[in-house]
Amino acid sequence: MCLSIWNRSPEAYKELRECGMLVLPSGRHLQNYKNSCSQNPGLNESVGKWMAQEAKERNIGLEGREGGIILDEMAIQVYL
Repeated sequence: MCLSIWNRSPEAYKELRECGMLVLPSGRHLQNYKNSCSQNPGLNESVGKWMAQEAKERNIGLEGREGGIILDEMAIQVYL
């Protein structure tokens, strides 16, 4: 949810974060998270590898590694 708000309006996210009502990650942290693997059209092998590595590092057993494929619309963004 934080990434979604930050993508739509970094200024609004900044105000929400600074008001002190919620503890939210920094915009820089969200940017790093968003760019942790390449984002290209189609199926990306790097995303699957990243998810497997995260599951391994967090000690998630096989029963917690079920997932699916979601097709979503794409928006063109400028890298900050």
